[in-house]
Amino acid sequence: MKSIYKAGWLLSSTQAVGLLATFLRNLLIARLVTPDEYGIAVTFALAISALEMASDFAWDKLIIQSDDGDGARLVNSAHTMMVIRGVLIAAGIFFFADSIAEIFGVPEVASSYELLAVAPLLRGFAHLDVKRFQRKMRFHAEAYVLLFSQLASLASVFALIPFIEDHTLMLYAVITQASVQLISSHYFAERQYGVCFDREMFVRMVVFGWPLILNSFLMIASNEGDKLLVGNAFGVTELALYSIVVMLIYSPGVIIRKTTSSIALPILSKAKDDADAFYKANRIYAGAVMFATVALIVPVSLFGSSFIEDVFGDGYSGPVILVTWLCVGLGAQIIRSWPVTVSLAMGDTKNVLYGNIYR
Repeated sequence: MKSIYKAGWLLSSTQAVGLLATFLRNLLIARLVTPDEYGIAVTFALAISALEMASDFAWDKLIIQSDDGDGARLVNSAHTMMVIRGVLIAAGIFFFADSIAEIFGVPEVASSYELLAVAPLLRGFAHLDVKRFQRKMRFHAEAYVLLFSQLASLASVFALIPFIEDHTLMLYAVITQASVQLISSHYFAERQYGVCFDREMFVRMVVFGWPLILNSFLMIASNEGDKLLVGNAFGVTELALYSIVVMLIYSPGVIIRKTTSSIALPILSKAKDDADAFYKANRIYAGAVMFATVALIVPVSLFGSSFIEDVFGDGYSGPVILVTWLCVGLGAQIIRSWPVTVSLAMGDTKNVLYGNIYR
């Protein structure tokens, strides 16, 4: 139990600091550039997020959940798939930069999208040893990888402020974050990085991940589709306001979901063959998620709207009802992370897909 509390404190504190760094980075950029320039900056993260979600086979989850996840054979095969995925995403962004810019109504910044392709390419070569550590409740490596990359992204904005005053501030911040994430993942790894072509492993990874790929398209529609619609229908200025509201509300939810699921997944996976131990761990996990959800959505729904206007300025003021409804969605999303994690612990990726289909 002591190791669980220690892991929970490490994950929650580092993720809180990391998300605060991301929040400050976005706040700095939003205050330095016009709302329409910030809206363009938001589309960078949106484009990468949509493409990465659409190709997420959750190989990191397989490494944690699988009985042979400690083996170099599985990890190195996953590295190969990660490289292929990174190259394909980068190529998609680069060659379709004009089309992406047209979707958001800013064809003049197509060259910025071409440069954005560097970020997913770098991420494709990250070391997955930091995921393997989680099998033994060792979360420090991944926590530091994420923290250092987010802090470096914030630092890059401070360094570039004297030279850049437009949306490219976000572009270089995103590339910096991907670079540091790559370097630190190799720094904290204990095994040498390797790739291999193993047909049996590839088939196994595809069988595990294909329901999650279909699920990712549903997640894009629900999590990113709203931003795509806002950006395409109303322009980048309205997208800037909408993204600020979503960032404020969903960032604390990310801390709760990632912290609780990261701790619960290896515990539940280890207990999946013991019904009593699994039931006990599952009950504790569910209670923690419910308590954290209520503790978050009540204050955010009451004070979120006024906070946005006070911090970001009058140019980002919006309706109070928007914050209230988004809080309702946030609460449902946090609670839903509980059965999703339970399903992944059992190796049941189809259940995650079916749940999102109904959703």
